[in-house]
Amino acid sequence: MEELIIPFFLKYPLLSAKSYEFEKWCKIIQLLRSQSHIGKTLAARDAFLDIAKLCSDLNSKRNNPSKEIRAEVIIEWLESLSGVPSIEAKAELQARIRKAIKI
Repeated sequence: MEELIIPFFLKYPLLSAKSYEFEKWCKIIQLLRSQSHIGKTLAARDAFLDIAKLCSDLNSKRNNPSKEIRAEVIIEWLESLSGVPSIEAKAELQARIRKAIKI
């Protein structure tokens, strides 16, 4: 997919505000391909945090309160981590997200 989409839009750039969205999307793809977000280090956490922030900013002009709330909870949780989260901590995060979205 990325072998087709990215080269196409680099060859034929978008001329609207979507070009900014495309640049963010390319950064996300680059971070995912590097797999720097995988691991048990704070650097991996920081890379995942970068991905989360970029994702939360994608299509920001659309009104999607659930996405905004979910992104805020995840980013806050990632920033609070000082080590590798346990399975229980991840389950608590999921519960926090579900609770926050229902409000």
